[in-house]
Amino acid sequence: MRFDVHAHHLTTSYLEALRAGDGPALAKPHDDAVLNLMVEAQDAAGIGCQILSTGPNAPYMRDAALAARAAEIGNDGLAAAVGR
Repeated sequence: MRFDVHAHHLTTSYLEALRAGDGPALAKPHDDAVLNLMVEAQDAAGIGCQILSTGPNAPYMRDAALAARAAEIGNDGLAAAVGR
């Protein structure tokens, strides 16, 4: 099986959580259409598994509670994308 170990996925709620603090919200959110395109490209390339992350939009913030909450929202968004 071939793996893609470098793919990003960002939800609106995650980017909003980053912006609520001083986190880096450097991209636009991905909707279902973007996810569908990612899966189509993955399939066309013969990729059997894709590893998702938030990429450079990590929840690095001065406020630890906001950072932890943003991380939770980001992880939930990634889990939901995988579930779909």
